[in-house]
Amino acid sequence: MGVLTDLEDQIIEIGKRDNIEKGIIICAILALNNHSLEHDVQEYLDRHPDTSFMDLDDYIISLCPPLEIVDDEELDEEE
Repeated sequence: MGVLTDLEDQIIEIGKRDNIEKGIIICAILALNNHSLEHDVQEYLDRHPDTSFMDLDDYIISLCPPLEIVDDEELDEEE
């Protein structure tokens, strides 16, 4: 297991403060890392030091590309 970054530690602390379930905190961190949003999220936290976890999570989600739901048949055609 890797070492957590300062930003990930911040997100965990905000989640703990707001009594957010571990799984939801982990999902926010995964979204942050999978979409390379570290810089944007750090800037958000710098501007909003007292943000709630839910507001932070909404911000992270707003930065992620939209989820595309594709029918299984369409996936088979592309392969």
